Amino acid sequence: MTQKTATIVKWSSIAIIAISVLLLMRALPMDQLTKALGEWTDRLGVWGPVVFALVYIVATVCLVPGSLLTLAAGAIFGLWIGFITVSFGSVIGAALAFLISRYVVRSKVESMAKSNEKFKAIDEAIDEGGWKIVGMLRLYPAIPFNLQNYLFGLTSIKFWQYLLTSW
Repeated sequence: MTQKTATIVKWSSIAIIAISVLLLMRALPMDQLTKALGEWTDRLGVWGPVVFALVYIVATVCLVPGSLLTLAAGAIFGLWIGFITVSFGSVIGAALAFLISRYVVRSKVESMAKSNEKFKAIDEAIDEGGWKIVGMLRLYPAIPFNLQNYLFGLTSIKFWQYLLTSW
């Protein structure tokens, strides 16, 4: 396969996936799902936000985009309770993803990356820049939040610098 053909196949695949996701989102009864989720968390009383935060944590670790959950939290709990719920859920989920990446995968990636100068340079830049690099990359929309959690776990950034900047 030539480079040009590979590029066409790649971008066509991305377009098909994006269109499929959009069509799926339009076909799903999002208002009914939000209403059902709201009713379910209402029945849980004060535990509703806690359970919602746990769902958010699992979604973050499983690389599920959090945009819809974030909007749903605001619609269900209101601005402040929704904000607090999503804040705790996303940060705890980010911490878990980071730790999974750091302690399950990093040693394997580190051994493979020893000969990769680009990875070494990125790792050193993140180690030196610490929270500043995390902060800048959190604002960069091309790399999704959930994926960044795992990627930062592969670097040598200190856990608490990462966590506080992510919050």
